[in-house]
Amino acid sequence: MRNVAVFFFLLTITLGCSKEYTEQAIIKRSAIGSGSNFHLALTDAPNPDIKQVFVNIDRVEVRVSQADKVITLTGAQGLGLIDLLTLRNGVTLPLADFALTSNVEIQQIRFILKDSGNYLTNMDGSACLLKTPSQQQSGLKIIIPVKVSITEGKDYNLVVDFDALKSIVLQGNGGCLLKPVIKVKSLTTIALDSSVSTENGETVATAPVTIEENVTPPDPTPVPTPVAQATPDPNAPSPLDNDYNAEDLAALASQQ
Repeated sequence: MRNVAVFFFLLTITLGCSKEYTEQAIIKRSAIGSGSNFHLALTDAPNPDIKQVFVNIDRVEVRVSQADKVITLTGAQGLGLIDLLTLRNGVTLPLADFALTSNVEIQQIRFILKDSGNYLTNMDGSACLLKTPSQQQSGLKIIIPVKVSITEGKDYNLVVDFDALKSIVLQGNGGCLLKPVIKVKSLTTIALDSSVSTENGETVATAPVTIEENVTPPDPTPVPTPVAQATPDPNAPSPLDNDYNAEDLAALASQQ
């Protein structure tokens, strides 16, 4: 269980209109809409020493800004118990979808855990309650180390590593603490022209990757030219007009 990764892949959601014209509602409408999209998912890697790691997720908050306004978007409300060790070998858990307009900046993500229900089980079946001092109140904060400003016509894939092994502290009295160690692993931007750029780890080095586009499809399977069939002679005698026995009829049938 080296790390837990959080994936952001960009999808569109439909937002309903509201007649509430409070300042907060106006800010949210200005920051959310059509354009680039934001999808949040969760995954993990295995650990041979621990059987299960349950976190009780209350919600996920994504803090974004536009101009001089900062708002908090909420997703995965009441998600509940998640065994992180079931999210491995490429398995991910979708958490929340957001549609964001251009010029919105992603500032940070917070996982808000519930006060109870966070625990791990060892291979011998024993359980240990995971205490999260203060984190369940303010949330497990992930600061985005690079500026992520939404641009129209682009999708954004942000991968965050949750180092679960370093996040679990086994106490001398048998207790267990959850002190999350979380960092951004990579940021991938996919443009409509199918070009991809990647910013990896703490160095945030850019490595553009080209994806094939306008690929010429393979030639369709050629249709065989029909072969002209001989026109039967209506005056020709039928083989069945002759006196054939059963063996002869069977031989004729095999020749058809």
